[in-house]
Parts: sequence; structure tokens; C-alpha cells
Amino acid sequence: MAIITFYSNSKKETGQTMSIAAVATAMAIEHNYKILLVSTRV
Repeated sequence: MAIITFYSNSKKETGQTMSIAAVATAMAIEHNYKILLVSTRV
């Protein structure tokens, strides 16, 4: 099973969490993937 990771060192900007949630949802629906999202604020 493939593992896909998105990582960024940059400062959090408005809409990033919603954007990644939308990408994850689209991938889950289109490819029948199980996806775990972890969003931390540093």
C-alpha cells in the first residue's frame, strides 16, 4: 500500500487546512483510499 505525505516547513496560512482536507477527501473518494490527516500548529 502506498503512503502519500504532504509536508511543509512554512508558516500556516489561512485555508491550508481546508485545502488539504479537500485534497484528502477527493483522493479518498476517487481512489478508495483510507486517509489520516494530522494538522499541528507550532
